[in-house]
Amino acid sequence: MKTNFFQAIAHLHPQGKWIVTAEFSTDKTLCVSVLLADKSAESTKTAVSPMVFRGTPQELDEGFFPAIAQPVKDTASLFANAEAYQKSIEDAKAQLEQKAKSKTETAKPKAEGTTDSKKVYEEKMKKVQELDSACKYEHALLELPSPEDFPDKKADIEKAKAELERKSQQLSLL
Repeated sequence: MKTNFFQAIAHLHPQGKWIVTAEFSTDKTLCVSVLLADKSAESTKTAVSPMVFRGTPQELDEGFFPAIAQPVKDTASLFANAEAYQKSIEDAKAQLEQKAKSKTETAKPKAEGTTDSKKVYEEKMKKVQELDSACKYEHALLELPSPEDFPDKKADIEKAKAELERKSQQLSLL
């Protein structure tokens, strides 16, 4: 007996793993369950329900592949989109980590008392003053340099911080 079952499956261009189960009942009908699982993740087995087909062997021979063609395409598309989505999440995380790392490296002054340290402090305070003038007190507080980075300017930084917090609280009362 020659069948073309596997050729028909290959014609659908399936991706991933297929789990096909056939259950025979006493009334001469079959219950066929088909589960498509993503080739890259075992967790999708639980996320996608199996397709279930019931009928006589003759009915299943005639209607199985036409009935399964579109769901197979849809499921393959779902797996492709999920894989692309997961990759984009990983790329975004890597970019955020890289930005955070580069920001912390550039934000710290090189050495205490050098002209670079003084320049960094002045630039940060200028940015704080601009934000203060624009009534963006929360942003100004975030831009305020750390007293630990500039111990010689600790009093000035704490004074500016207290003033910005006071203005921020006044603005929130409105």
